[in-house]
Amino acid sequence: MGREVELKLEIAPGEVKRLRRQPALAAAQPREQEQLSVYFDTPGMKLRKSGLVLRVRQVGNSFVQTVKAEGLFDRPEWEAPVAELRPEPQAASGTPVAGLLGTRGFAKLRPVVRSDVRRTRWVVEHNGTRIEVALDEGEVQGGGGEQAISEVELELLDGEPGAIFGLARELTAHVSLRLGVLSKAERGFALANGELGRVTKAPPLELDSTMTAGEGFTAIALSCLRHFLLNEPLVVEHRDPSALHQMRVAMRRLRSAFSLFAPMIRDDRAFLPLREELRWFTSQLGEARNLDVFLKQPDLGPAERVKLEAARERQYDAILAVLDSHRLRSLVLDLAAWLLTGEWRDRRRAGKPLASFTSKRIDRLWDDIEIRGGDLASLDEEPRHRLRIDIKKIRYALEFVAGLHRGAGQRQKQFGAALEGLQESLGHLNDMATAREIAAAHLDAAGEGAAIRAPDEEARHLAEAADHFARLEKVGAYWRAPAER
Repeated sequence: MGREVELKLEIAPGEVKRLRRQPALAAAQPREQEQLSVYFDTPGMKLRKSGLVLRVRQVGNSFVQTVKAEGLFDRPEWEAPVAELRPEPQAASGTPVAGLLGTRGFAKLRPVVRSDVRRTRWVVEHNGTRIEVALDEGEVQGGGGEQAISEVELELLDGEPGAIFGLARELTAHVSLRLGVLSKAERGFALANGELGRVTKAPPLELDSTMTAGEGFTAIALSCLRHFLLNEPLVVEHRDPSALHQMRVAMRRLRSAFSLFAPMIRDDRAFLPLREELRWFTSQLGEARNLDVFLKQPDLGPAERVKLEAARERQYDAILAVLDSHRLRSLVLDLAAWLLTGEWRDRRRAGKPLASFTSKRIDRLWDDIEIRGGDLASLDEEPRHRLRIDIKKIRYALEFVAGLHRGAGQRQKQFGAALEGLQESLGHLNDMATAREIAAAHLDAAGEGAAIRAPDEEARHLAEAADHFARLEKVGAYWRAPAER
């Protein structure tokens, strides 16, 4: 078994010539080859559901079978030569696929995804490290659909993984490259399942009690980054409001992960600059989302709607400019590099057990929420808004580590449902306050027309919030060990 340390970058076809002219590649002799790859799975997608990929690739007259486990940058892989363009059980011996399928299971495999690409390959030396730079141009097919591929892969051949990010930064300074999170197999399977191009919600995380705090944080933060990047194209290409909302959710979840693991990461010199850049980027998305929500109101007049839609389009213009900026592309690369190679990883706290580390942090947040949540009706808009933010933080934190507390059974589900209800009730109150601000800013009317809400509506949301909070207190801190409750 080997390990593939690889960084995938997406490149627009119009940027390929510029990439080829980069000094980092000039000293290396490019080699080109045609590659045909076929990805196999059972009718029930047994391999994909288990996080495995089985591929047979043809280059010239040679065939190689590869088994890979899922992973964004670093993943195990097993390779063996085969006689033709179909899987062979013997070549999978000693891999997870062999144990999952057995010899008979190989008979059930069928081709699901196919990719045809022309690969241009350079092997470069970068700060004492050997890196393969591969430019793939072609298409991927699955389920009767197809999509063009234009991507760059940086694969570590020898040396320190951090050098890959150094080379990526050098290339990104002169070429428009975006961090990619979909492999060819994932893209093809999404095509086959009709999922490509859909808005993506935050996926559940499979964390377990054997993980360290550092391993858990890395898995959580990379999941948030992937969640963001999967929705970005829908905002760029279609100005999709739901995709924009999911991008904001992804960034909020990431910032919540920063808060949850703050004692472990805050002394890293790169942490504060990254946190400030994330804050800057998240702030760029808020006004457009507020307008999206406001425009859903049925009682807007035609003139009001036209005015607000124009304001919304201006906000989306600004967001698209940010998404296409070197500043954001650099932030995403710097964040990925820091998660995988940052100095925080060598700190003592990173080696602590994930379960005990996160439980103590969640305890502190819950204690603070309990103090303020007992008398919601007395809170003004600003402290109520801050409470809502902390409720989001604890909800995200509990979602991150849900797999560690499944033994809590119904208490976990009841707490989660009450927490979601509390967040929703406070969210309605926040929307009312935001509506007044939007009306004042864009309609020259504070608290009039579509922005007005009857006092009894505010009272109703406050009563609902108080009820949800009472249910939370009744369930109690299920994540604590029995002796601590």
